[in-house]
Amino acid sequence: MKLFVVRYTGANEPPPDDLRRLLHVPGTKVVDISPRMLLVEAQTDALTELVNSIPYWTIAPETFVPPPSPHRMVRRGLESQQ
Repeated sequence: MKLFVVRYTGANEPPPDDLRRLLHVPGTKVVDISPRMLLVEAQTDALTELVNSIPYWTIAPETFVPPPSPHRMVRRGLESQQ
């Protein structure tokens, strides 16, 4: 199963009916929820079809961005450019 981020992009709070529908998609499991986003584990296209049919909702696969290295990087050749 893959993880997806489902996000509400509307101006106000998400409609409760939209949330109810998203929370009860067959074959999915909500891993985390915040006021405007859901992290959902899904293996079917039912979630994508539902999100695409509801206005102001988007879906994207979860991605991981590693944090930057805390070590300072030294650039070589800067002395010759000054």
